[in-house]
Amino acid sequence: MPSGTPRVPAGIPYNVVHLRCGDILAGPPPPRASVYHIPSTACVAGQLGWLDHHRHTVFLTGGHTPDISRANVTVAARRCRRLVARYTAVLAAHGIAAQVLTQGSQRDDWVTLHNAVQVLALVPSSFVMTAQAHALSHLRMLTHHDFNASWWAKC
Repeated sequence: MPSGTPRVPAGIPYNVVHLRCGDILAGPPPPRASVYHIPSTACVAGQLGWLDHHRHTVFLTGGHTPDISRANVTVAARRCRRLVARYTAVLAAHGIAAQVLTQGSQRDDWVTLHNAVQVLALVPSSFVMTAQAHALSHLRMLTHHDFNASWWAKC
């Protein structure tokens, strides 16, 4: 069993919608667009049918910022807040009231992702992939590329 503290109430099965913020949002627009595509709200809405709507849902954000300037950390945080508001509004419009969790420790966020029943990653993330490696059929990552694996969804 991985060590760390899951950031949801114990004993409640839950889904995670994950948004990688931090480093990928720190550059000038469009930030790292060739690698990290920020999906449209229509794309996200189109993937919500995959999630079990009767299960508790967590909207988890995180991201690495150690290698970027303080000013760019502020820019990334502002962009992240706007994206969280945009995507949680999409979830709410589809009847999903999400518990928003931001900037936990890497260990606790990893355990939260690892213990989730389903994970919808809005931006590709190796962090999410490692946390769900034991259950790839319960993982969906949004991308603008054509990849031939069950966990990828093209938007």
